[in-house]
Order: sequence, then C-alpha cells, then structure tokens
Amino acid sequence: MTVLALNEKDIVIERLKQEHLILLSHFDCGSKIENEFLSKDALANQAGRLSETYLLFEKSNSKLISYITLTFGSFKLAGDRKLSGIKVKSKPYRIFANNMPCLLIAKLATDKMEVGRGGATHLLKFAIQKAKEIDMLMSLRFLALDAYPDRVEFYQKKGFKIAYSPKKRDMTVALYLELVM
Repeated sequence: MTVLALNEKDIVIERLKQEHLILLSHFDCGSKIENEFLSKDALANQAGRLSETYLLFEKSNSKLISYITLTFGSFKLAGDRKLSGIKVKSKPYRIFANNMPCLLIAKLATDKMEVGRGGATHLLKFAIQKAKEIDMLMSLRFLALDAYPDRVEFYQKKGFKIAYSPKKRDMTVALYLELVM
C-alpha cells in the first residue's frame, strides 16, 4: 500500500473549536491517553487557558490527520550541555539553573491510519513557527517535549536533542530544539 505524503497545499491547521468535537470521535492514534485527551480534555484545557490544541486536516476530505497541544513549561538540561558555548553548570548567572523555559509540545498524535504521511512533521513546523512568533514578543529559546523512547529517533531527525540521559525508570525522554543558533 502506497502512502501519499501530505503537501502544505493539501492541509489546513485549525485551533480546536466546539464544532470540531463531532470529528474527534473518529480519531484513533492507538493510544487511549492521547485519544481521550483530545476528545475529553483538550477543549476544557483550552477554555481554562492551560494549553492550545491545533488540528491538522486534509483539505480534500476534512479528515483529521494529526493534532498538537502546546503550552508553556520548562525542561531540565544536563549541566554538561553548552548554551552559547558555555556549559550550563558553569554559567555565571543562575536565573533558571538547569530548568530551561520553553514552548512545550504537550501532545502530538497522528491517526494510526494516517501514519507516515507527514502530519506530525507539518505540526512540528507549525510549533516552530508559533515559537518564533512568541520569540518576537518575549525571548523564547527552546521548543521541548517528552517523547516515548520509540519516538526519540523521529525527533532527533528533526533536530531535537536529548536534554539529559534518561534513567531506566523514566517512561519518556526529554528532548529540546534550540530555536536560536
């Protein structure tokens, strides 16, 4: 079976709205947690100004392909990592110590029937663009997320780095993308 990649002209990204709720019941990424968040919690979190969820649709048939939820947060960066050429633990200022403020990708999921078409990649580009827009208003250096171990390689191919060496008990791996080079 040939998977048709999504082009920019084939998609539309919309902020989650009440009228989208009917479409959400057909979305299945294979994870009960991500499916239930989208159908039961995302709109309430948005109304509570805790996060923003965006939906990626295929224009031709209005099919929901993927979604992303963005919020603000922080991630721990290993002390031996360098920022502006200086190891984090050697920085003369300690405003954030090892906890770096970021735009956080809280959720990113693709319908299991749409995997491999590029929905997640388009939404990562969208998140980077949002981060750059925010950076014009207020300094924002990082985009970060916690990934399941089997997804780390996908994010690394997109330029994300592991924030610190995960421990065996960690269920996810903290990754970050530096927006300023």
